[in-house]
Amino acid sequence: MRPTTGHWRREHLVRIGYDDGNYRRPELQWAQRNFVHAQMMVEDRYFYDPVKGQYTVDRYLDDLEARFGGLDSVLIWYVYPNIGIDDRNQFDLAHTMPGGLEGLRGAVQAFQKRGVKVFLPAKPWDHGTRDPGVSHWDGLAEIVKAVGADGINGDTFNGVPRAFPNRRSAPKSS
Repeated sequence: MRPTTGHWRREHLVRIGYDDGNYRRPELQWAQRNFVHAQMMVEDRYFYDPVKGQYTVDRYLDDLEARFGGLDSVLIWYVYPNIGIDDRNQFDLAHTMPGGLEGLRGAVQAFQKRGVKVFLPAKPWDHGTRDPGVSHWDGLAEIVKAVGADGINGDTFNGVPRAFPNRRSAPKSS
């Protein structure tokens, strides 16, 4: 006799110690209505005007609204295609965005002002570049906090360590 889908699901939820607490948190309810998400390349000329030297988030979003109705969230993809060209790691690439982290923070705020949540890339496999001197999660949490991003894109993970949210909000020790 074959187990039912319901049986399989219950068994696996028990195995992983599933807890739906995060899905019930009021501050995360937006994620259940996050239907249109774009992976945006930072080289997109609608996002940044190299002649003026400024981020053009409104231009980017206006274009997407005209073409297909807009976005709920965006992944600001600053890692590819640049990683591996030199020894800069994923965190260095964030710091070298135009205007540094402060410039990136301004772009994040412009998205958020228009109601678009912002995600940053997480690349734990980044081992062939300059050693950042911090753990992957500490380095990523520092950047997320510095730019005010809403979350991370963990497409290469089967989950995010429970310690990550604590690192994002915890004050740095001296």
